[in-house]
Amino acid sequence: MIYFLISILISVLSALIAKKLKIPAYLLVGGILGVAIFNIFTNKAYSPGFNKFFLQVVSGSFIGSTINSKELKNLKYIVYPSVFMIIGMSIVNIFMGSLIHLLTKIDYLTLLLSTIPGGVTETVLVAQAMDANISIVAVMQLFRSVVSLIIFPIVINWIIQKDNNCRVEVKTNIEEKKEKNLIITLIIGCIGGLFGYLFSFVPASQMVFSLIFVSIFNLFTDKATVSLDFKKMAQISTGVFVGSKVSLDTVKYLHNIFIPVVLMLLGYLVFHILLALLISKITKIDKDIMLFSCIPAGASDIALIAASFNCNSPYIAIFQIARLISCILIYPYIDLFISTLFF
Repeated sequence: MIYFLISILISVLSALIAKKLKIPAYLLVGGILGVAIFNIFTNKAYSPGFNKFFLQVVSGSFIGSTINSKELKNLKYIVYPSVFMIIGMSIVNIFMGSLIHLLTKIDYLTLLLSTIPGGVTETVLVAQAMDANISIVAVMQLFRSVVSLIIFPIVINWIIQKDNNCRVEVKTNIEEKKEKNLIITLIIGCIGGLFGYLFSFVPASQMVFSLIFVSIFNLFTDKATVSLDFKKMAQISTGVFVGSKVSLDTVKYLHNIFIPVVLMLLGYLVFHILLALLISKITKIDKDIMLFSCIPAGASDIALIAASFNCNSPYIAIFQIARLISCILIYPYIDLFISTLFF
């Protein structure tokens, strides 16, 4: 437990440094970098199981508190964009895996699975079941997840500042609600999170069920709220959770697959940003929503990043959940078919 507290302290101090340097999403970016560096040199960074539960409950509760009857009615308008996003990401997955295979001659199926924009744990389990090289898959997935949380906010911030038509606004109905409802919201979110344990096969199940429980509470009462302080605490804890996954062994193994990792990260950055802008242009969904929705990282982490930019749309979580489900139920089988068909 002492190393968890030390990791929290390092995350806070790193975030303050990032704020001083005017880095976007400084709580997340600074925390992740600081804890990762600490863990690389000491291997002592620690994130207990309850920290992940806390992150998912707060993220789910926060998203759920933004859902009202108006937002619910508008969900039908994101079905087509969601399908567009899933197809677009599948094309990027196949293209990047194929390109890296042609340049490096690493096993094709391994690279296809390595470039799936899904959860690290879930993808490694799929790779193991399909007899791919799980070491390569694990390292590439980990770097994609961590680096995406660092680089994408910086690029999105630049796009937002450059494009006056990219609307990012605060939905004040959340912060104006009475703080006394915070405890009730978190209790309901925790109940949803505990319920999520029963459906652990669902991607980000604790976040999903916290979101469902809190959104139902909010639809009936309009009293759900998650304070700014709790969102900041969650971002600091995310720095510990993500940063603690980066170890010296991870960095050492990186030199074996350095080129594939760099190509993958550049591909994700370019193609996912272009995909977000294309979907926004075709479907008229706000650019900020699509940019955050196309970040290939954890759904709860992205919800917190979007919140740090005052982009509180529940649509982002729905897009992200659709992506994660597709990465488990659709992409691996497409990749397996493609790998057996052409190589």
